[in-house]
Amino acid sequence: MPHVDERTRRYYDTHGRDLGATYAGIASPMRRYFAMTFAPGARVLDVGAGVGRDVAELVSEGYQAWGIEPSEPFRETAIVRFPQIGDRLRAGSLPDAMPSIDEFGGRFDGILCSAVLQHLPRTHLFDTVFVLKSLLRERGRILVSIPVERPGLVDSRDEHSRLFNGVTADEIELLFERAGFASIGRWEGNDARPDNRPGHRWATLALELRSSGSSRPIDHIEAVLSRDKKVATYKLALIRALCAIALTEPRRARFTADGIVRVPLAAIAERWIDYYWPLFESATFLPQMQSETTASGHKVAFTSMLDALISTYRGHGGLAAFAAHRRAGCLIESARPIHASLLRTLRRTICDGPVTHAGGSLSARMFGRDGNDVLVAAPLWRELSLMGHWIQDALLLRWAELVVRFSNDDVTAEAAITRLVVSPETERDTYAARELYLRQPTLECVWTGDPVNAKSLAIDHVLPYSLWRNNDLWNLLPSHTRENARKSDKLPTRDLLRARRDAIAHCWSLGREAFPRRFAAEARTQTGDEDADLSRLFDALVESVEVTALQRACSRWEP
Repeated sequence: MPHVDERTRRYYDTHGRDLGATYAGIASPMRRYFAMTFAPGARVLDVGAGVGRDVAELVSEGYQAWGIEPSEPFRETAIVRFPQIGDRLRAGSLPDAMPSIDEFGGRFDGILCSAVLQHLPRTHLFDTVFVLKSLLRERGRILVSIPVERPGLVDSRDEHSRLFNGVTADEIELLFERAGFASIGRWEGNDARPDNRPGHRWATLALELRSSGSSRPIDHIEAVLSRDKKVATYKLALIRALCAIALTEPRRARFTADGIVRVPLAAIAERWIDYYWPLFESATFLPQMQSETTASGHKVAFTSMLDALISTYRGHGGLAAFAAHRRAGCLIESARPIHASLLRTLRRTICDGPVTHAGGSLSARMFGRDGNDVLVAAPLWRELSLMGHWIQDALLLRWAELVVRFSNDDVTAEAAITRLVVSPETERDTYAARELYLRQPTLECVWTGDPVNAKSLAIDHVLPYSLWRNNDLWNLLPSHTRENARKSDKLPTRDLLRARRDAIAHCWSLGREAFPRRFAAEARTQTGDEDADLSRLFDALVESVEVTALQRACSRWEP
């Protein structure tokens, strides 16, 4: 799997020599921040050094500076234009194709990372922060710049097909802070090119490493992803499930007075079915254990039962149908005993495997078990709740890399990723809600109160499907096609939700009456209560919307 976006790398490799002349002639926009951030004479590493301009500037100001750059044409240009730094440049790219720290004589006092992070796929950013952290001494500082405004992008790419991942300065700052850094400076300014490209603005962040040890919960998670011994994908599946529950079903977890969060084993086991089903169904063999081969077949503990469940649903709609039936509490009759047996085996596998062994690289158990619950320390649960969407991305990459290793490189990481991102939910799985609302003698748009008929009815995901992959009845409300198009993937404002509370509750009442078992089960995952109390469900909805808006930097909408 490539370490940086391949199309971006290809552009720089192809045009590097021509770009080198342009970039080398532009005054460094970062120079003004060197003295504010780095101590005199500090050891500084420029990650993504480009044509070496900033390394040369740092050396001229008395810093002990080195550079890392993935583009060979850029490195060659740097040596020609700045011969004094020729022995200070190394090949390497984020996050995991970096030179050994020993090549530089140890860790650094400072890191410069200018105009780099926007070109990395979002899935690499979690690992990247920890790689940068590993290069710094305690109280070391990092200076980062990223674009805050970049006009003319199409599908996150510019006219040269370079990736601009859209990560905001606030997101990057939070990501570093969760990894033990503290913000010590932040500035915004126009583009540094002589023409000051209209609409192009940059943010520069200065951060200091306050905690380089592994005592923070987020470091424990990173240790499991990167350093724990893994003979199966179970540890990754456990953390992935906990992230998903923390982000989308937080009220299923229960806080105790002794600083422990109890997460139902059953909820984790159901997530495992969703994760492993697409892998087992793959036309390409994707081993999930170190010893698996195509000759021996799947050998994970729950193979036979999951294969049986897959076979049962093969002629009945597959995983999507199973997920819909599970939500509604109406599994195919022949699947019920198989499902029950599978859940028992999964619970045992989860407890005997990752719950017992996760954290081996730290010589400390991360999780525990008590009865039907997995026990998670409250600080660790908070990290999963705050950082879950970043952690999930890193998990998928690590999982794919494990599959490649288990296969002895017979399969690609891309093949594994393709199956790992398969969702049991499909965006079109709104048929039941649509039929329910069309049966009503009169129908209104939940957001405006305008009349709606069969032609103008759209089923709106309150929490956008692109963010939550959720087709629960409480999340599917009738909307006018006009308003649905305007809302798109935005989140309703808090004021709008409050103003339309009665209309939302009316729609939920219709769903609860038409599908009592399904509605109760789906409401329970959000409220944590056994009954489908609509008031508590509304409070849970408002909380989910607000948390999603904050964590995912989503736009808000009202008609």
